[in-house]
Amino acid sequence: MSINQDTNPIFNVIIGTAGHIDHGKSALVKRLTGIDPDRLPEEQERGMTIDLGFAPLVLRGGQRIGIIDVPGHEKFVKNMVAGATSIDLVLLVVAADDGVMPQTREHLNIMRLLGIRHGLIVMNKIDVVERDMLDLVEEDIRAAVQGTFLENARTVRVSCITGEGIDGLLDALHELLKDTVPHGAEGVFRMPIQRVFSARGFGTIVTGVPIDGCLKVGDPVEVMPQGLRSRVRGLQAYKSDVDIIRSGHSAAVNLADIQHDLVQRGNVVASPGLLKPATTAEALLRYSPDHKGELRNRTPVRFHVGTAEVLGRIVLLEAQVMQPGEEGLAQFVAEEPFVAAYGDRFIIRLQSPMMTLGGGRIIACGTTRAKRLKPELNELLRLGVAAMDDPESRIEFATRRAGTAPASLPQIEAAAVVPRQIAESCLTRLIASGKLARLEESSRYVHSASIDTLAATLRETLAKLHAASRLAVGFSEAELRRRMPIDPELLRLVLNKSIERGAVARERDLYRLSAHKVVLTEEQRWLAAEAERVFEEAKYSPPSLEELAASLKTEPARLQSVINFLLQIGALVSVSPDIMFHSRTIESARTQLESMIAAGGELVTAAFRDAVGTSRKFVVPLLEHFDKIGLTVRDGNVRRLAPQSKRGRRGK
Repeated sequence: MSINQDTNPIFNVIIGTAGHIDHGKSALVKRLTGIDPDRLPEEQERGMTIDLGFAPLVLRGGQRIGIIDVPGHEKFVKNMVAGATSIDLVLLVVAADDGVMPQTREHLNIMRLLGIRHGLIVMNKIDVVERDMLDLVEEDIRAAVQGTFLENARTVRVSCITGEGIDGLLDALHELLKDTVPHGAEGVFRMPIQRVFSARGFGTIVTGVPIDGCLKVGDPVEVMPQGLRSRVRGLQAYKSDVDIIRSGHSAAVNLADIQHDLVQRGNVVASPGLLKPATTAEALLRYSPDHKGELRNRTPVRFHVGTAEVLGRIVLLEAQVMQPGEEGLAQFVAEEPFVAAYGDRFIIRLQSPMMTLGGGRIIACGTTRAKRLKPELNELLRLGVAAMDDPESRIEFATRRAGTAPASLPQIEAAAVVPRQIAESCLTRLIASGKLARLEESSRYVHSASIDTLAATLRETLAKLHAASRLAVGFSEAELRRRMPIDPELLRLVLNKSIERGAVARERDLYRLSAHKVVLTEEQRWLAAEAERVFEEAKYSPPSLEELAASLKTEPARLQSVINFLLQIGALVSVSPDIMFHSRTIESARTQLESMIAAGGELVTAAFRDAVGTSRKFVVPLLEHFDKIGLTVRDGNVRRLAPQSKRGRRGK
């Protein structure tokens, strides 16, 4: 594959055929394009399409558009679905000598479930029936498409053998394309693989139709779910060498450094880091109205998404069963990993006998099995359904689904499947509207609903702590983190939001409910006053808890809560687990320490011990306290004042 830029314009829309076997789909493609889409020897030998076929159609203005030809035999519906997921417009082909047949109806149903909205009806083989029969056949077709997206579609009568009606079909297709918006190049690149092969001199080549974004020669890519990293050696669109491919192209990608036998249909080529292997997918499922009987929970199904077919079970999240035509939330639980993204469409078919059951759109993929009949989960998933078609809403849903795990921009970009530039502008608006908050230190985002939930949990936690420790003024951030094991930066955000809202108050480094006040008993007030007096009089030789309890004629356990209260309000200061000083003593020591160092430039422990008139037992922890708060710096046996910039508020 050379890298010469192809200059012919490409219309980024894919047309697909649909219809029963032997109704002339492949012959129609060959008549329109001059290319036989049946490439396999077995297809040529049997005269039957088995796998997907591709051909470019040159429009009147010189633009090219891709056509995907799908097999019509019921045994190869899985191949048909693999191609149908890429189709924008459908040509429903019905043979005039057969009329509507089983796969006509099944293909039509699949197209409807995949969300295809536009197309044409092509009545083929008009040369083999009497002319007066054509109107009857068309009535039969009209009855079959009633209530579907093709209900008002134009019917074009053609013969692929004689060429009759082909010009009219091209005219009708040209008119339809006038109102069709082509795919853009926005989004993060991903392409479900339809075919894999190896070419001499080039290595592994994969083909498919990109769902999102664009890809250039030299770009890094990842093949999922295997996680194989590669680089783009060359590109083709409609069999012409190009430098770039976009969503809506029928494309081939030459992958470097990957063996072709490690890749298969159903894998996805994507920008690195975009997709993660999944074994579950929550989705909005529509149970086909054409199916008879109810759909039961945990029915074994074949799950078709992109070009993949995965076996598993469908778990109904809102009901025990679904009736034909009903829509509801469900989770697909797979037997092996697959990759898909938010908003992708899917089809489910029975494992045996193989028939189409329904389809819908994916809300989220993961590895956790959902609990059934849970209103809070179903409410969240319904929000995901409502958000699917708006980038800003998709991003809001992605952060909301992340819950109390703050999400980075790359994580949001991948979960919402929204390109970086659009994601950044959406995040800015969502923050301005108060729907999201940003953790500034780590540049991560959290939904306001998660903050509200955590704020309620914080209030409940503080209420329990207050009830258990009635003399506690408040509780440290470390204590709250033990009770609420969430991201530390997120906890600080929740604390600050709760303070702004007036629900929580902060005193020193302690947090409490704003309405909480410590009420001391008469005995506790007396013990607190006496304890303060004793510590202030003791100055630099303070008593231990046991000594103080003995002097006040009370039990140490009874006194402990009062001492904790005095520590929290700042009346006492703990410099080690067993030694406390009165706050006025601490301030006096600080003043004397600064004065002595200012006079001599440095200070030794013994000099300070002698100056304050105490023992080494008390002076060492006291000096270490000043080191800890950033007032002093120890250098061997001497101490100096820390630089002013390092003292900060802690040194005051």
